[in-house]
Amino acid sequence: MEQHTPIPGDDTAGGPGPAAIFKMVVAAVVLAAAVAFAVQNAQSVEVEFLSWSFSIRLIILLVISAAVGVGLQSLVAVLWRRRKNRSG
Repeated sequence: MEQHTPIPGDDTAGGPGPAAIFKMVVAAVVLAAAVAFAVQNAQSVEVEFLSWSFSIRLIILLVISAAVGVGLQSLVAVLWRRRKNRSG
């Protein structure tokens, strides 16, 4: 009879391990916080930008602003690396 040797990270025998459970709990807490944040910031706000004026939900405006910030930061990082590689 062949005996099964446990492989590190193989959770099929005894269910999810403590690390997997911890990750699931952290993910659930982050998800709950995100939902609470979205619900509390669901009101509409008036936005005036240059000659445009429009109404948008605050949570959507926050997500768009964060995405633009991440995109600009990534663009600056890429340009900085290219400039550094050319001069170095």
